[in-house]
This record gives sequence, structure tokens and C-alpha cells, in this order.
Amino acid sequence: MATISFYPDLQIVPIASIVLQEYVQKSRAQKLAAIIKKEGVLRHPPIVTASFNGSYLHLDGANRITAASLLGYLSCLVQVVDYSDAHQVHLTSWSHVTTMDKNRFLHAVKQLSCVMIQEKKAFDHRSLMKPNMLAEAVFCDGSAYELRCKTNFADYVKEIGQIVDLYADAQVERVFSESPWTPASIRVRFDRFPQHNIFLAFPTFSPQQVMTLVDRGVLMPAGLTRHVVYRRKLNINVPLSYLGIASMEEANAKLQKFLQKRIVRLYEEPIIYFE
Repeated sequence: MATISFYPDLQIVPIASIVLQEYVQKSRAQKLAAIIKKEGVLRHPPIVTASFNGSYLHLDGANRITAASLLGYLSCLVQVVDYSDAHQVHLTSWSHVTTMDKNRFLHAVKQLSCVMIQEKKAFDHRSLMKPNMLAEAVFCDGSAYELRCKTNFADYVKEIGQIVDLYADAQVERVFSESPWTPASIRVRFDRFPQHNIFLAFPTFSPQQVMTLVDRGVLMPAGLTRHVVYRRKLNINVPLSYLGIASMEEANAKLQKFLQKRIVRLYEEPIIYFE
């Protein structure tokens, strides 16, 4: 008898069938793998979308997918969404708050042959819509800079990656704003994270651009794309043993039986949850 799928968007799929769209920070993946192994469960499923020839394009959760692979599992629990449906998934971008000596950052950026840097009077979110805009950088002293690319679209993404790599070893806070960033809202982030001195805002890509880049073999920098998923499934806590089942049919049948026993809460309205 066929197993009833109460949650057909939750599936266990082969990791080999998942194509990543961003670089993986190996140190973060290794730390996460240790945590997942200790807990014995995968809490939150990565987000993927069905691609071509039976493959899936990863949208969120690259470190979780990589962590499962590092632990020796050949499959992973995922939530499958339709990337073409804006009601299911909406693509925005993260901004970063981090620490790097101002003079060292500016000097390093000037050494990037394909990047132009220009100081400006103040941050203006509309600048992110300019062609070839890589990022806007704002320091805690109020100074602001535009970083733009001189070459083509593929190099454009690589140059964003080089900028992100400049502070790869520093602690980075990923932040977002429901409304366009302003100098005042950026100041609030500096007040929230007083240990940091630089804020970077990045342009938002379209799903078509992301898929085009992946098709060309170009990966997005880690922690840049922010996919907002309608009815995202969290706190699944699927036992890791499920990821070790060789038969995908058997693994998914067991998964659905597991999910049927779970108590769920559905929040239709946007909520703010204090932890």
C-alpha cells in the first residue's frame, strides 16, 4: 500500500543530485557536522528547487548539506519549493556587518583589478540598482563607498566573492531590513554590534540570474542570497539514521510516517519570536 504524503515538499534525496549555488565555508560546515552528529538529528531541512534531469538546485542550507556529506551520509532531508513561484519563495540579499581595518580594506579593494571604488557623501540604497554595482560599504565613522565592477556579469559575481573573502576570517553578522537601508538604520546595526566597524550592502539577484550563473559554473559568495520561503518547515528533527537508508523510496516512506506523528504549529501571519 502506498504511503500517504502529508508533506510532499519534504523529501529525502541523494546529495549527489543537489547542485550548490554558493560556496561552502568549510570551517562552518565542519563545526555544524560536529553539532549534528552530537544531536543525532537534522533539525532544519535545506531548501532546494527541482532543476533539470532529476537534479535539485540548492537555495539555502549549503552548510547543512555539506555537513551531512562530511558525516558520511549519501542523502539529505530537504524542502522542495518552486523557484518560479514568487508566492512560494522570494529572493533578497543579506547585508554584512563585520570587522576590518578601514585603511586595510580600502587598500585591498584597490588592488582588485576589476573593481572601481569611489567615496560618496552618504549611503543611498538606490545606488545598489546601478549597473555593475558590487556593494556599498559604510564604516562606523559614517564614511561610505561605492564598489563597482568593470567587466562582465560572471566576473561581477566573482568580484563580489573577492570582496567577501577580504573578511572571511572575521565574525560576520548577516542582517536584513524589510525596508530599504538608510544611514539611520545602518547606525542601529552598529549600535547592535559595537564590536564591528563596517557594513556592506549587496544588490539583489533574480532567480533567473542565479540559475544562469550555476549553469555557467559560477557560484555565489557564501551568505549573500537570502531566500524567504512561504510555510518553511523548521524543527523537523529527523533522525540521522533515515539519511543512511539506501532506498530513497523506503527512506521517504519512513519519513512520512515519522512526520504524521509530529505536532505542528502553523503561523499564517508574520511573527517576531524572541529567543
